[in-house]
Amino acid sequence: MSGISRLAGRRALKISLSEIEFSCPGLPRDLDGFTILHLSDPHLEATPAVAAQAIECLTGLTADIAVLTGDFQIGERRSDPARSAALLQPLVAAMNVRAGVYGVLGNHDSWRMVAPLESIGMRMLVNEHVTIDTGAAALHLVGLDDIHAFYTEHADQALRAAPDGFRILLVHTPEIAGAAADSGYDLYLAGHTHGGQICLPSGRPILTALDVNRRLASGRWRIGAMHGYTNRGLGIGGLPIRINCPAEIALLRLRSVPD
Repeated sequence: MSGISRLAGRRALKISLSEIEFSCPGLPRDLDGFTILHLSDPHLEATPAVAAQAIECLTGLTADIAVLTGDFQIGERRSDPARSAALLQPLVAAMNVRAGVYGVLGNHDSWRMVAPLESIGMRMLVNEHVTIDTGAAALHLVGLDDIHAFYTEHADQALRAAPDGFRILLVHTPEIAGAAADSGYDLYLAGHTHGGQICLPSGRPILTALDVNRRLASGRWRIGAMHGYTNRGLGIGGLPIRINCPAEIALLRLRSVPD
């Protein structure tokens, strides 16, 4: 058992690069090929060594934007926001992106994380949206607070008040995917589940940390016309192990669909 535990612990530090392509009918042709670097759940205070592995994985990668879908801390009562941001800073600096790094808070994050994260070069979206203008076309990036710890009527208003056009939603968990699809979002990016962290050989998670939408616990999915992706995350929660569920950095590429 000790040997299995050590092996699973070493696997927790191995990172897989997932390259995913989405065919999006609503994507303007001028945005065909738009790339998004997606990371989630770094929890670097629990496993600081994963940062060096992630930086190595990022070497040579380029993207239009990067997004991080929450859980920068290991728990707001146990974490110092400044330390959490300082551990993340080299990773953010290693991201070769053209139009910025964006993030949302997770259920382990205190609101006090916003300023430290912005000080290391991230743009935190707190129930708000930003428009990414490529010169020829634009897309709208909407970020909501975590539904478990912080979700309020302000988040609900932000969900429904985003501008018309191609819209990407960042939420820590995939649990409100149905509401997002009903609101006409094109792409939903989440984390929270760690992909299950311990999975069957098929990759099916044993536990998902989700109350609803458990089938959306890992990888790509779709609800109606809306595409989605749930990142397996970089860090770990609970036991410092991963089995049949490697940590992940995802490079997402958007493709327009001809009329």
